[in-house]
Amino acid sequence: MRLNKDGYFSALSRENLLDMEAVNGLRKRLSSHLSIEPVPSELYGQTKSQAKITEELTRLPLFIARGLRSWGGLVVAFPGSREQLTTEIVGTPYLRRILYPILDLHRRINNHYSESLPCLYLLGTRFPDVILRKFRLLANLTRHVIVITSDLMKQTEGTILPEYPEKVNEAWVQTWLCRKMMKPNGLQVSVMGREIQLGYLGREIPTSEGTTQPERLDILGFDKADHSLVAFEIKGPNCSRVDLENLFLQGLEHQKWLELNKMAVKFVMDGPNGKRINTRKRVRLILGFFKDEVPKLFWELRSQALRNDRYLEIDFIHFVHSGGITGSLELTQQIE
Repeated sequence: MRLNKDGYFSALSRENLLDMEAVNGLRKRLSSHLSIEPVPSELYGQTKSQAKITEELTRLPLFIARGLRSWGGLVVAFPGSREQLTTEIVGTPYLRRILYPILDLHRRINNHYSESLPCLYLLGTRFPDVILRKFRLLANLTRHVIVITSDLMKQTEGTILPEYPEKVNEAWVQTWLCRKMMKPNGLQVSVMGREIQLGYLGREIPTSEGTTQPERLDILGFDKADHSLVAFEIKGPNCSRVDLENLFLQGLEHQKWLELNKMAVKFVMDGPNGKRINTRKRVRLILGFFKDEVPKLFWELRSQALRNDRYLEIDFIHFVHSGGITGSLELTQQIE
């Protein structure tokens, strides 16, 4: 149902007005790894030393996640469809009224329990970037802000790959790389003077907000040795010069998104107890393409990016195809 401008708060108190499908599904997934409990009612109240938790926050579904070290915390769910969670409906004034209460309630929960509950989970079908920027303010004051959306949750179904296209294009290249990464030994790639084996996590991963649909990372993998996440962005054999030039910034955008959302990606694709992803490791970016020469500006952009972040790792990979849809790819590291 379409809501009035800034009508999200009033809609929270009206039964069946906000779509609950996404929140119910996300809560079910969360409960597959953690114990989900209601927040004790006394933590909402006013005492001599603290104010009452405002109704703007308490109308939202609130839970406590417990059971695994380093993964427990406060869960704040946002009911609503994609159309109901727009900035026009939710509104910045409403977000401002719940950010501090979220921090306050998170502190109360940690003071109430004998265990550490460092995480703050935010659940919803999809959040516009304006809303996500508000949530990121909380990341400066809370150890782990974990945003889990329906878009990301669907990636657990991404292990099934389509058949090869009938011609060698970008989709063919993506399929070939993903199938190699799925094998026990993974895909061997040369980076920074050494060989790494890439395992497979997913393809077409939704990342930051686009005009109508989210931007998508071509391939998400992990280093089988150190278990860092690897963003693998590619261009096909017939890409235009403009498309190739866009590859660097496109890949960097995906890498930054993964850095911000490593905990959510691990929870969804590996599980809190999983061994494939180490969230303490930095995300590596690999850019793969067919052109013989790396655009000169790429080297300059890479050097500048590394000056701004000395732990960043960006590698350029040259593809050579052996011919035909039954052929294979050779991957060669491009060195300046």
